[in-house]
Amino acid sequence: MIDNHWMDKRLKVVLMIDWLSIFETDKMIHTVEIDIVKLVVEIKSFGMGFDKFDKKTVSVDGLKPKQADLSYVHALNELHLHEIRIVP
Repeated sequence: MIDNHWMDKRLKVVLMIDWLSIFETDKMIHTVEIDIVKLVVEIKSFGMGFDKFDKKTVSVDGLKPKQADLSYVHALNELHLHEIRIVP
């Protein structure tokens, strides 16, 4: 088992939190409360349209290629975090 396995599982949990809103700057803000701290994750949308998403799980992971440009599907499935801020 790799050393970062725990962190990898924690990151997956963070990425599965509720979709809150999309701002005009093409960014999504995700928040989750973990015990004492609130974790805020900001993800750039790279100009993708989020007009359709999985309403049952409130997730963009359910987007199909017909709903988004194929060049952006990789970005939807494997998000790259640029900054994580911990707010006490």
